[in-house]
Amino acid sequence: MCFILLISVLFEAIFITIPLTLVLLINFLVTDKKSWVFPAAFFSGIIIDILSLRYLGSTSLFFVTFLFVIHLYERKFETSNIFFAFFACFVGSLLYLTIFGIRQVLVQSLVAAVVGSLIFYLIMRLPKKESLDYKYRSGK
Repeated sequence: MCFILLISVLFEAIFITIPLTLVLLINFLVTDKKSWVFPAAFFSGIIIDILSLRYLGSTSLFFVTFLFVIHLYERKFETSNIFFAFFACFVGSLLYLTIFGIRQVLVQSLVAAVVGSLIFYLIMRLPKKESLDYKYRSGK
């Protein structure tokens, strides 16, 4: 997962303006529900800021704050479905692109939401590590 995140950071900082890293972080938070996503968001944002020549820490602050808000609402909403992933990716991308002054905000946010939904679908289709580990230990 860290390798995929690093590739998305480099790809976003060099080639595209769609917040692909934010989309991946949202999907990792929604599917894994682990706290490793917050340090990954912080360091990913720092790398994006360095490569994009932005104020250092601005992207990290946005990533961590937005992911924290999603984490707060995990108990109130069902976050493990594709509709929430689409909505969170759309809103997160819309805010990110607006704050950092990138053009064609609605189109890019819609593309990011569709990509985020596809990534969510692919992550949910992958077998879970715990189930594979149990299957190999039990000899099935």
